[in-house]
Amino acid sequence: MEDRPAVARRGRRGYDEIVYVDGRYGTTGVTLHAVKYAGPAAVREISTPSRTVALSAPRPNPTPNHPRIDYDLPADGQVTLAVYTIQGQIVRTIEAGPQSAGRHTTEWDGTDATGRSVPSGVYFYVVKTPAGERSRKAIMLK
Repeated sequence: MEDRPAVARRGRRGYDEIVYVDGRYGTTGVTLHAVKYAGPAAVREISTPSRTVALSAPRPNPTPNHPRIDYDLPADGQVTLAVYTIQGQIVRTIEAGPQSAGRHTTEWDGTDATGRSVPSGVYFYVVKTPAGERSRKAIMLK
């Protein structure tokens, strides 16, 4: 699957929007999304050109709670998996520390670092390793 970053831009009527695509190119399952919001986007979907770190879209998405997050690591190493608001503020660090190579699965329980439930909205989760960095979008509907 080829990764495609989200594109943030200023709309004509003073709102910002993020445009992104779900699905694989060359298939009939591609969906184009445009999310409009007030305020600048400080976080965008990131794809490292190397195929070393893989990060799946959360399931289910959108979700009322507990999206499942799958990621693959090419080698043992330090990993950080965190959730951010669309403004770039950290919501919560889900994983931080050394992990072995291979497939990993975790869930975000929809809470911030203090244990409070987050409101409905668009969030980004980012996995960072020495081999690269990836991010994906999750929509919380409560």
